[in-house]
Amino acid sequence: NDQLSWEEKNPEWQELFEESKIRDKLAEFTNMQMEGSDVFMSTFANLKSFPFFQHLAHWFLPFNKKYLLPTDDNLADIKMLEFLNLLMITPYLCNSDKYSFCYSVIQLPNQFRIISTTQFKIESAEIQKLENEENLLHGPKVAQYVVKQYIQDLYRFFKLHPERNQFIDIFSLPLSFHKTSSLSQIISDTESLRKFGELYFSKNFFSHAETIFTQLTQRDSTDNEIYEKIGYCRQMASDFEGALAAYLQSDIIRPDKPWTMQRIAMCYRRLKQPEKALEYYRMLERLTPENLSLQLNIGHCYFEQHAYAEALNCYYRVEFADEKQTRTMRPIAWTSFLMGKVDIAKRYYNAILDDKPTVQDYMNAGHVEWLLGNRRETIRLYKLAISLSDGNEIIFTTDFEKDIPDLIAAGIDKSEINLLIDELFYEFYE
Repeated sequence: NDQLSWEEKNPEWQELFEESKIRDKLAEFTNMQMEGSDVFMSTFANLKSFPFFQHLAHWFLPFNKKYLLPTDDNLADIKMLEFLNLLMITPYLCNSDKYSFCYSVIQLPNQFRIISTTQFKIESAEIQKLENEENLLHGPKVAQYVVKQYIQDLYRFFKLHPERNQFIDIFSLPLSFHKTSSLSQIISDTESLRKFGELYFSKNFFSHAETIFTQLTQRDSTDNEIYEKIGYCRQMASDFEGALAAYLQSDIIRPDKPWTMQRIAMCYRRLKQPEKALEYYRMLERLTPENLSLQLNIGHCYFEQHAYAEALNCYYRVEFADEKQTRTMRPIAWTSFLMGKVDIAKRYYNAILDDKPTVQDYMNAGHVEWLLGNRRETIRLYKLAISLSDGNEIIFTTDFEKDIPDLIAAGIDKSEINLLIDELFYEFYE
């Protein structure tokens, strides 16, 4: 839950390109096209082996039925001619894919060719109706389609041509429009830079978005949303110190925003500063006292400071209010173990082992049995942990070694540890 909320974008942000609200799948597909999504790349990737594509220039040839190779008399068929005419004016396929589509249809038996061309005609009519309603087939939009189709033709050439390795793949180069010499002067104004930053951000090109947003803060240092997004870009790059600095700046400009405060707390936790994180979680608690996830995180902060009694109180509070009572079982079990409350820990681990246990669950349950003096049960649970790791003893040993300080602190004799592990592996491989 913490991971999901950590990566959740601020719902207040208004993205430059909003998702389509149309329920119809065809309309949704068209909307993806409007945003420039290359949705047909995988569909036509395996249809570039026709003789037509043996000529390099044909990968960039604008679609026209007169350029088709005269390999089949079916080209003169009336329905085929209708299909070709429709294909010529269809804006949502690039030229290369139109040729692929055409040659694949030509090879079909007559009855299937009729079905395919008829279906294409119906779908094209529906899509063109939607696009006409948005005025996408007229005026400046026509130029946008031409540019998009040419870029997609280029993309297919650099990704699919048999001799593509002999060329520098321009699509593998960094995506930095704002740094391109021919464009930088045109898009250097604040409004244009913001649009580019929002575009990069909406498509998850976080490093490019951060560069632009940082540049914008030099022009306007009072926009808290820009600092929020800089922080988000940095957190997604695991730069938690940088993210924290940006979030703190946003909090100064506009304090007491729950979304920002939560990110600040999360950054402090990842920077191993649970006491600082706890300060922000406590402030959030005053704003949203019924938030169970928040209570769980407060418990984690106490746990990370070894304040186990306070952590356990938080976990019990969540358990009492949580109908499913699943989020706190593992934290309560392990915290109880560390506090020496092994009977409580055993009761919780018994419940955990009944519901899709993990390797760590079997191992921790084994720790509890060891403290209770049940050596045979300890070995049995450890063996189950190894088996769940596909018999990889390295995985088990690595995790086990992390728990050795806790085992010793709980009362396990250090000299007994190696003896039990030797016995475990002897039985496991016997």
